[in-house]
Amino acid sequence: MSSKYLDLLRAQFINHVEICEKRPGIAQLLLPVFHDDGDMIEVFLEDFEKDGEMWIRISDGAMILMRLSYSFDLDTADKQRIFHGILTRSRTSEENGRLFLEVKESGLLAGVFQFIQAIAQVMGMEILGEQPA
Repeated sequence: MSSKYLDLLRAQFINHVEICEKRPGIAQLLLPVFHDDGDMIEVFLEDFEKDGEMWIRISDGAMILMRLSYSFDLDTADKQRIFHGILTRSRTSEENGRLFLEVKESGLLAGVFQFIQAIAQVMGMEILGEQPA
């Protein structure tokens, strides 16, 4: 019975994952993973070499902090502390508004899931800005 579930998951996952080249060296991973409003979570992949090995940088293309800014600002020390805590726990970095996670090629799948979880947690910070009714 468990092989049935594995076969179903493989077929359904493979049929819903695509890659499209955005520009030379950067590909967008199209996954059935969405924000609360139904927009797809954007994930980009880029190869780079580190210590003689090939690595992959998984990034948001600077979309998440821009999206978050529509409804929430990281304008206090507490908000900044929570934001950086999320990044630290998920081994995700931020540079010039771009979130990214660097993984060895062998860790791509786990890295993608970890990165999406980090994005969900960052976007979940919106609740801190909600005012009680």
